[in-house]
Amino acid sequence: MILKVTISKARDLTPSDMNGLADPWLIAAVNDIGYKTAHISNTLNPEFNAEFYFEVQEGRDQVLNIVLWDRDLFTSDDHLGAFCIKIFEDHAPELKFNAIPKFRGENLQGSVEYKLEFVDTIPTDFRATVVDPFTKGKPVSKQGWLQIDGNRHYVVVIGKTVHILRDPTDSPIASYDMSLPENSIRRVGQDGFQILVGEEKVEFIGFTHRDCSQWFDFLEEL
Repeated sequence: MILKVTISKARDLTPSDMNGLADPWLIAAVNDIGYKTAHISNTLNPEFNAEFYFEVQEGRDQVLNIVLWDRDLFTSDDHLGAFCIKIFEDHAPELKFNAIPKFRGENLQGSVEYKLEFVDTIPTDFRATVVDPFTKGKPVSKQGWLQIDGNRHYVVVIGKTVHILRDPTDSPIASYDMSLPENSIRRVGQDGFQILVGEEKVEFIGFTHRDCSQWFDFLEEL
């Protein structure tokens, strides 16, 4: 199936530059495929008018990730917000606004207007800048469904912070900044790890899928 993603504009984004404005750009990603827009200078209300196409499989838990950045010339780009959309629950051929959720430790604002629809083919003249959504240019370093204390949760890692959500479209129910000296991660057996705050074991996350070794390696580097 071909998913067409239209991102028309964003409104009331967080000021990030000294002039009280920003130079926004965004990434749209499904699984390990991401596309980026060009940046738009000196505005909190960018008109992106971007269209992207993704191949998706019906019946799988798939989400579209939208991540906004402020372009900076001499320093790392500033994070302006991120959110997830459930593809097979939220597709409809009309424009919708999605507010940028507030993760703990962030003071972000704004919304993005988008549209999801399924089409038969990818246009032959489709051109877009392809990016790796798990490397530079995207604050979500890794994400996916994991078992936490026997229940299925969505785990999102942004920088060195681990966010735990009941659902990709919800706000976090817990967040842990692993850059703090009192926070640490410890392996438990072959299929799980614990997040510790000081000596307190606050979370146990178990793996039930083939990606467990990649999660182990990734989390131990935080």
